[in-house]
Amino acid sequence: MNWFDNRPIDQIAEEDISAFATNRTPEDQWLDFKGQPWSQSPLGTFELLHDVSALANAEGGYLFVGITTKKEQGRDIATGFRDVEASTREAQRIRSLCQQFIDPPIIRLDVQPKTLQRIAGQTDLVGIHVPPSTRRPHAFRWRDASIFVSRYGTDVRFMPVQELGRQLSRIYFPETETNRRLGELTEEIQILRREIEQLKEAFS
Repeated sequence: MNWFDNRPIDQIAEEDISAFATNRTPEDQWLDFKGQPWSQSPLGTFELLHDVSALANAEGGYLFVGITTKKEQGRDIATGFRDVEASTREAQRIRSLCQQFIDPPIIRLDVQPKTLQRIAGQTDLVGIHVPPSTRRPHAFRWRDASIFVSRYGTDVRFMPVQELGRQLSRIYFPETETNRRLGELTEEIQILRREIEQLKEAFS
């Protein structure tokens, strides 16, 4: 599902975000909720970069900070809202860390504060839109390592070596990747031809 047609955060209506809790929307491949901001500790920074780069290495999506969840039947369901203190500054912090540590940078990464006017009062959130990326795979630098993760459904895992190699070849060695794929297609065509010939002989 392509949430909000990949619109930037400031073009998403307040009522559409409020509806997450009203409709008890579950997280999915393209949608992630955080009840509170990542901490400013090294572990918090790791988790922030981990979550954002995982969306970039999949199909993009949205992450909303300040939407609380509850586990139901193995899924995280949106249940309410929690105010993000100093949301403008928090959005700037998230954007700055992503620009500093995610390589290659995510083009058109959109991190914005978002205010909901509710009966109980004003609630400030932070919305993050990670557009589908043609520059993947994106690593995030952590200490002396480059870490590649991707989102698979609602899980985030290290990218398998074969998948990572295929994506790196597509970016840095396009001719090699094209030749490899052409070789695979040629082999598949030859197999199909042999199967067709065998069928012809069987029915002749």
